[in-house]
Parts: sequence; structure tokens; C-alpha cells
Amino acid sequence: MASSIASLLIPAALFLGEPANVPHATYERGLFCDSVGLVASIVRIADRGGDPHKAVSDLNRTLDRKACFYTTNVDVLMEVGQFQRSIAANSTTYGIYEVYISAVGHQTTEIGNLAWKFSRPMVMYTLREAPADNSVSAQADKLTH
Repeated sequence: MASSIASLLIPAALFLGEPANVPHATYERGLFCDSVGLVASIVRIADRGGDPHKAVSDLNRTLDRKACFYTTNVDVLMEVGQFQRSIAANSTTYGIYEVYISAVGHQTTEIGNLAWKFSRPMVMYTLREAPADNSVSAQADKLTH
């Protein structure tokens, strides 16, 4: 079970707390969905031991659209936005964040890195480490509960 949840995270670029005030785009891997609820749905499946790849494929087939994608390659150019909510899985609390995806896929060539960029960034949501308890979002979350 732990490996299913861990595989949904972005292992190459985890951070503690919320992102810096000035975000910068980095190439990442992980789970990306067009709503917070869909990220939570995939996390619940993985927490019960399900295969994240199959869960994403089944969800997209059921919705008849590409609502989520999951990549183990570091090929999603994204900037991290606002913390959305916490989610518990595998005896740990994770965070779901809004992200701005400006490219999916890249290739290193002899002339440099080539990326398949979008004309406008796509807003999606992804799973990351939960914000630090003393962050503004975590304090606001505590006040609402």
C-alpha cells in the first residue's frame, strides 16, 4: 500500500510547507487531475492497494475524457499554486495543490531541451506533501474545522 501512495507523489521535487511566493516552473512527475475530487478519488483507490495507472485509466474511460493523467517520467512542466486541502492516506497527511501545467513531455537533444508547450497553462491539481502546520493555509483549515 505504501508504494501505491508514494508513487502518486512527486518524488523528485517534494518540499516542506507551501511553495515560495514567486513560483517557478519545474519538470515533475506524478498524478494530475482537473479537479480536487478526482485526485482524492485516485488517492483513496491507491490507499486501498489499487494500481494508480489502472485507476487513472478506469476513471478516464468512465468519464469519457482525459480528466487525469499519471506519469512516472519527469516530463510535466508546472508551477505549484495554492494549497487546496489535506487528505489522509497510508497513515500520513498529504496536500492537494493547484498547479499550472505549461507543457507535457520533453526531450533532451543535442541542441537542448525540447518541450511540447501549451499556448496557455492548464490548471490542474496534484498530490504533494502537506503544508507545515504553521502555514497560513493550515491555520485557516484548522479554524474552519
